[in-house]
Amino acid sequence: ETSRIVVLAIWRWLRLLNKREKKFSLQKYHKERGVMYPEEGYHSYVYPDGSKYEGFWSAGKRHGHGIHEFPSGGQYNGEFRNGVRHGEGRYIYPGGDVYSGSFVAGYREGEGEYTYAQGGSYAGEWVCDRMHGFGKAKDSDGKVLIGMWIDGHAHGKCRLEDHDTVRSVCYKTGTLVSEGEPEQRSQTNNPLSDGLNWLTNAIACNLGCEALGCGT
Repeated sequence: ETSRIVVLAIWRWLRLLNKREKKFSLQKYHKERGVMYPEEGYHSYVYPDGSKYEGFWSAGKRHGHGIHEFPSGGQYNGEFRNGVRHGEGRYIYPGGDVYSGSFVAGYREGEGEYTYAQGGSYAGEWVCDRMHGFGKAKDSDGKVLIGMWIDGHAHGKCRLEDHDTVRSVCYKTGTLVSEGEPEQRSQTNNPLSDGLNWLTNAIACNLGCEALGCGT
């Protein structure tokens, strides 16, 4: 009889413990489309596709700072909001390209710099994953193009710096259509003189640009 009482007490204790564990589990995890995700706080999680996230969660979604590593070799280290990249972050792409800057709703948007693995970079404004707005592009040879970008392409009047020379150039959706005469930046060391030469070339380039209708 004593053995029965002891066994029954142990069984009841285990049953109560199991209920508490289930309750704790439901509080800790969030179920969405049949998949359980961490509910709140800082957790590590491995997705069915093999990618891994370590960072903060809220309501079953990545929210706050975290690191998401992908099976392809890519990695995102930065801010999340409601499960998507949002805020400042750094994205390393599988091929070695790197973007550091602002994200909005999962897209590169705002100020950011994209560095290519083969050399060259773009630093400036982004909209919906595309270079859009004022920016500065540098190729692998060291040439620098400063100006406006529209939908991923240089457009309108720009400044081209080629080592010791500088000139005004004009682009239409990424295609060079007009350019001024190059000048030596180191010839005068006079900011006023250099500025006047730059303005003269810019006006000449601007006339060619407007004639082709690419300045708008």
